[in-house]
Amino acid sequence: MSYFPVSIRVTPQLHRENTNRMALDQTPGVVSSHLTEANITTSGFDLSGLDLWTAGTLYKNISFSVLPSFDADGTFHFENTWVRFDNLLRSPWLNFKLGKFELDIRAKAGIPYAG
Repeated sequence: MSYFPVSIRVTPQLHRENTNRMALDQTPGVVSSHLTEANITTSGFDLSGLDLWTAGTLYKNISFSVLPSFDADGTFHFENTWVRFDNLLRSPWLNFKLGKFELDIRAKAGIPYAG
């Protein structure tokens, strides 16, 4: 039995806003009443985005990653979408990656590959 790895990532945010010396009606709802100053504090819990990520191996030496992201305002974009072909012509030095991705800087930093 095989499986298809999928993960969901939600980014929660707790916010607190404080406004000093806010002009308010002395009697709420009565415009002709005198104004008074008050400190207003609001707080809440928001979700700033949702990501649905899947990545894995399609076949020997063929891997992929797809990361669609939904922002808090409902806009949609792909953070990454790529397919990688490894060991082309049976050489570990010949690999090809196609799609939207961040550059792989492990080789320049001297970090060895795990595979």
